Amino acid sequence: MVRLAKNPTVNKVVGDQCMFGGEFVKPTLWLTNAPHLNILAKQCPGAPRHVHEKLVGLTRNFWGETVFKTSLAAEYLQGLCEELAKAYLLELEHHPVSKEVGQRKIARTLTRFQKLLTERRRMSSVLGG
Repeated sequence: MVRLAKNPTVNKVVGDQCMFGGEFVKPTLWLTNAPHLNILAKQCPGAPRHVHEKLVGLTRNFWGETVFKTSLAAEYLQGLCEELAKAYLLELEHHPVSKEVGQRKIARTLTRFQKLLTERRRMSSVLGG
């Protein structure tokens, strides 16, 4: 990771999870050479507009188990996944590949994304979220 971060073609993109619908600020670092991922560089404006509980200590999860709060923020958020999908779709639309290949990639990506969203919504309704 250190060697990758020092590579001059790699950018560091930092985005706060709260900007994608999370309960906590939780800055997330992306090492990338893909300029379309700059869309993830969104920082929390902070108090008083945006106030969050600190991501430290213990709490109870959905099942009533005692867990570290950080474990609740481990999963990528729906909003973050949607922003990533949009970024990749935009990149595919503008990438210099043949139009036919690009359209097939876009169609496959959209189909996979729609399946993931459907499954996520189904799981959310099953778990009561």
